[in-house]
Amino acid sequence: MTLLRQVEAEGFISKRLAQHNGLLLHGGDPAAIHALAQLAVKTLAGSDPFAAVSIAVADALRDPALLPTEFQSRSLLGGRRVIMVREAGDELVKVLEPVFADGAMGNFVLLVADQLGKTSKLRKACEEAKLIAACAVYEEGPEQLARRVGNYLSVYGLKLTDEAEARFFDLAGSDRGTVMSEAEKLALYAHGAGTVTLSDVNAICGDTAEFDTDLLIDRVMTGDGEAADRTYAALTLQGAARGILPLLASHVTRLQALASDVMSGTGFDTAFRNARPIFFFGRKGAIAGQLRIWDLESLLAAQQAIATAIMHTREFSALDEAITGRCLLALARQARLMRLRGA
Repeated sequence: MTLLRQVEAEGFISKRLAQHNGLLLHGGDPAAIHALAQLAVKTLAGSDPFAAVSIAVADALRDPALLPTEFQSRSLLGGRRVIMVREAGDELVKVLEPVFADGAMGNFVLLVADQLGKTSKLRKACEEAKLIAACAVYEEGPEQLARRVGNYLSVYGLKLTDEAEARFFDLAGSDRGTVMSEAEKLALYAHGAGTVTLSDVNAICGDTAEFDTDLLIDRVMTGDGEAADRTYAALTLQGAARGILPLLASHVTRLQALASDVMSGTGFDTAFRNARPIFFFGRKGAIAGQLRIWDLESLLAAQQAIATAIMHTREFSALDEAITGRCLLALARQARLMRLRGA
């Protein structure tokens, strides 16, 4: 039996998860649960897309032998596989009994659930099983979120002023996924500055020109270079193009997570709906198109190209607009080429 406190979860997953046969993540913070689940998959499966499989609750109930069989099977390469079950509930307890009772190491069962009360049969079974860990994950309060953001920025040598911190949370809100996404953008934007000021937060955080910047990013990532160039020129004239590269870098990171979920067996609709931070629903078609064009390898290359361009804009600030425009055009051309090859 391993019952985890939320503050222990990341360290446990990184260092001790391999000593267990399963993990139950449940609670009222979907973004935090999603992040911990992704960390668990990455810790156990690494970059092997075939080492993780997703099983629907309905399929597990329809065939009670499915989960136990998957748990006991071995991959062709001999490593452990991660079996993820989302929206898990008490109805799975009987199906999972062989897994709970097994004292030998098998594959790894990752259970993701909504809030489970203390009387939940699934929660009780996981908390009592010898080789299963369980963790309740709930939304963090303002102080915990502020501490998390401060710790994250400190890794990059950055610290928010008091007025910048107040403004940051005014714009970012209280959802952990959104807050950390905004903190990531801020870290990219203010890298090397040491102190993050109110003007930095106002420049990069929140929904300023959100629709237009989303439109620009979607046009770049789907290979519509001419339309992307027109949108970028319009944003530049409005003074709203500053910071577009960190926004694009954040978008590419989110695409990587989405692509990883789809590769692990999650349907696109479910992966899109569960993405944290959430995508605006109206972009669903554009995001689907981008995933058809960009695979994980090409997304990593795009991320590196964006990071290099960001570094150059800081070295040659007078050429900021030109460097940004060249990077956007290069990515749009690459997307168009890959789209034509896949047609």
